Amino acid sequence: MNKKSIGILGYGRFGQLLDDILKDDFDVYFYDTNTQLHNRDAFQPLQQLITLPTLFLCLPISHLETTLKEIGHQIQS
Repeated sequence: MNKKSIGILGYGRFGQLLDDILKDDFDVYFYDTNTQLHNRDAFQPLQQLITLPTLFLCLPISHLETTLKEIGHQIQS
């Protein structure tokens, strides 16, 4: 059985917790601006991550509006 792919935008404490919760049932990919995380297997460039059918926004509230303005028109509903 193939697992559905989901994306996590923001891989801080909450993003990592969500990954731990979902990883047994889904293929979980993430994007974060922290370059130290970019070498992990599940890391995806932002433009690829936002094409996934399910995307969780795990960003600081202070970054949410700016991020949605940047990528909102590219996210499929």
